[in-house]
Amino acid sequence: MTLAALAPTLEVLDVSSNRLGALPEGIELFKALRELRASDNRIAAVPDGLGRLGAATEINLGKNRIASLPTDLSGLVSLVRLDLRGNRLETLPSVP
Repeated sequence: MTLAALAPTLEVLDVSSNRLGALPEGIELFKALRELRASDNRIAAVPDGLGRLGAATEINLGKNRIASLPTDLSGLVSLVRLDLRGNRLETLPSVP
């Protein structure tokens, strides 16, 4: 079974500490995802689809190489916790 096959029902995805350079393609297809844990990797860019994870309550992207975030994160309507510590961020997107 592929990760894409799990996308409609997967609620927790933990890919922490795997030396990943990017998040999975089509992250926005993970409609049921409540928790995304991708800390301690080598992720340099965050795909625009991240902002469409409406069910996500927790996203941990700490300890990566992220320099910027997508400009539209308004779809993260359920988000309670966002961990971005230990990255290379210089600015954050504006909040409407």
